[in-house]
Amino acid sequence: PGTYTVTQKLFGSTGCVSVDSLLIRVYKGFDSTHQSELYYASLNDEKEIEIKWKNIDLAVQYSVFKKSNNTNWNRIFSGLDTSFIDKPINANSIYHYKIIAFDICDNTLTSNSGNNIVLRGINQNNDYAELSWNPYENWKNGVLNYQLFKVDPISLNKQLISTSLNLKQQDQGFFENSKDSVCYQIVAESNGTPTWISQSNLICLKKLPIVWIPNSFTPDN
Repeated sequence: PGTYTVTQKLFGSTGCVSVDSLLIRVYKGFDSTHQSELYYASLNDEKEIEIKWKNIDLAVQYSVFKKSNNTNWNRIFSGLDTSFIDKPINANSIYHYKIIAFDICDNTLTSNSGNNIVLRGINQNNDYAELSWNPYENWKNGVLNYQLFKVDPISLNKQLISTSLNLKQQDQGFFENSKDSVCYQIVAESNGTPTWISQSNLICLKKLPIVWIPNSFTPDN
């Protein structure tokens, strides 16, 4: 890289000399030491997904691409920011994202992909809550664990239920909660340092009504 001058001299038969010069600027582009990485895609407030990625030296533009099931990749952002909020979205749909970085020579670096997590649940006759979710895919060092929380829908305070690499979990304490419904959320944690997280949608499972039938009667009812 640098600025260079190319000089041309022309000598005529009459002894005249003409001189011309050209200024050339050479820029440095990406090399093997440059890598693109998408840090996370995480749901915020049930209505938007935040995407964050690595800042790359010499990048002059980042483009964010998105796809959902059975669709092609579509560009949804171009610029120099290293984060983007995708909205509006459907919190119950899975979206995949990737980043393509461009240098001044139009060379490109493509990142790993990342996706949001969608949590689903069923009340199994008030006996327990059956919960399942899709995996977070393609973190650089994989997923460290999935943390299942009970969440207060008003204060958003969280109570940790379990930590594992499973994609299914039963909450045997579902009916013990005194409220009419119980809310849950999954938080995925990346392996390695620094640690990144991706949180799922919030789901609330209602308890089924119970009719208590007496098994004895008195004369006066």
